[in-house]
Amino acid sequence: MVHNASPMRYFIYARKSTEDKKKQVQSIQDQVRTMQDVARERGFEVADVITDERTAKSPGRKGFSQLIERINKGEAEGILCWKLDRLARNMIDGGTVIWLLQESAIAEIVTPHKTYLPSENTLVLNVEFGMATQFSRDLKVNVERGMQTKIEQGWFPAPAPIGYLNEKHANKGCKRILIDSVTFPVIQHLWQTLLNYRLSMKELYDYMCEESPLYRKGKLFSRSRFDALFHNKFYSGIFTWKNVEYVGAHIPMITQKDFEKAQEILNTGKGLRTRELQFDLKGLFRCGCCDALITAESHSKHVKSTGEMKEYKYYRCGHRKKNIRCCEKPLSETIIEEQILQKIEDMTIPDEVIEFGLHMLDQMDSNPKESTVEKHLKSEIELLNKRIVNMENNLAEESEAEIRATIHTRRNELKVQRNGLEQDLKEAMRQRQNPNIEIKNRLELILHAKHTFQKGTAEQKKKVVRGLGLNWRISDKKLDYEPHFVTLALTKTKRSLVLGKHRFELNKSQFQTGKSLSLAEVKSIWYPGQGSNL
Repeated sequence: MVHNASPMRYFIYARKSTEDKKKQVQSIQDQVRTMQDVARERGFEVADVITDERTAKSPGRKGFSQLIERINKGEAEGILCWKLDRLARNMIDGGTVIWLLQESAIAEIVTPHKTYLPSENTLVLNVEFGMATQFSRDLKVNVERGMQTKIEQGWFPAPAPIGYLNEKHANKGCKRILIDSVTFPVIQHLWQTLLNYRLSMKELYDYMCEESPLYRKGKLFSRSRFDALFHNKFYSGIFTWKNVEYVGAHIPMITQKDFEKAQEILNTGKGLRTRELQFDLKGLFRCGCCDALITAESHSKHVKSTGEMKEYKYYRCGHRKKNIRCCEKPLSETIIEEQILQKIEDMTIPDEVIEFGLHMLDQMDSNPKESTVEKHLKSEIELLNKRIVNMENNLAEESEAEIRATIHTRRNELKVQRNGLEQDLKEAMRQRQNPNIEIKNRLELILHAKHTFQKGTAEQKKKVVRGLGLNWRISDKKLDYEPHFVTLALTKTKRSLVLGKHRFELNKSQFQTGKSLSLAEVKSIWYPGQGSNL
């Protein structure tokens, strides 16, 4: 008799909709515990527990496929699940379950509140699975609509990159992207280091490891992940979603213009061989004969008197210009450093002079008059605003989906362009409010240039050299360059002092010969009349 037969075997099936371990962590455990209670109350034998951590809106779940396969093998006759929609939210998987139930391969599907039998009207099952499928479709539409609204407001609808944090405690759909006070300044400093020193990615990565290491889940950033950071437009205030660029509402770390400069630097350095040897001044000079880059190499020589091997570093033309015969000879690193120190010495004047100059710059009033650059940028921004408004009007009136998509993409391109101009305008206004910032920075760099170049790191040495001027060249074994106007002014001031155009008085601080300038002489050097030709 049926009552003497062995109890029916059941598979408990539980599913949660996300693979994220931090979300719905109790969902599967709760489902399993509830269905085990049902099995005990009704005397069911549980053959196994099968779970999935994946949405059921489309076919392909590993646990569900295993469930169906084992049902077909006869390992169990029934299914215990929390709700019918745990089994399927798409019509393919739903149809599979209905077919097996109709063919009695599945004897029954039991939920805490209802039991589905082979004799069940298929219309009821189709309606329930259809409702589950429609729920998934409606949910997808609502989520996409909410995400698009968030995107239009300028908020990236995904985890923020390092340096930023996703707001946790705001209402759903209103969560912003905030600055991470710990990592933001570190990443920003790395961007500025890349821009100021024009480092290769390897040099920047090594600098990060030594000076300001970044970690992810307790491990140092990998080279590939670190590389990706400096190709991410998010840091310039732009993000991409579905191949369309949007202006972000988050605070940018750098400007769009600086981002483009960084890409040029990185692309220029792409493909260079990495070397174990350290050449502090490599990449700074060009050949005066053929305009090719100056490269560096090392040679070792046996010193008979000491029996040791001594290393010598040389800088020579890379001979990249095949159609030009270059006759420039190599120059040792020692001689190059001596020439750079001489350039620094040629502009070294008493500290009082530079400090007085810095003081006077601080006292100068900012220029309130709007510059031509600002006027031009404002005009360009106004023109873009009009074009964006016209496109938004066209977007509201257009019903054709393909045309709407084209207008939408073009409108966002104009917004990105406008954002770049607005950043340039802010920088122009900042410079107008503090027009002497560049001069002050140069003066402060030159004030400590000699010590920094003699004692500093390779990056610091390069900063000094670039701070003095541009277009450094080696010609006839001599260094030449185009001095910055501040460098040129200091060099002429030093020459004026050496020629004796200004008298010296004994004072507290010393300068070379034991003499220094009084404040009156300092003023006469910086302001030798109504105008200065220094």
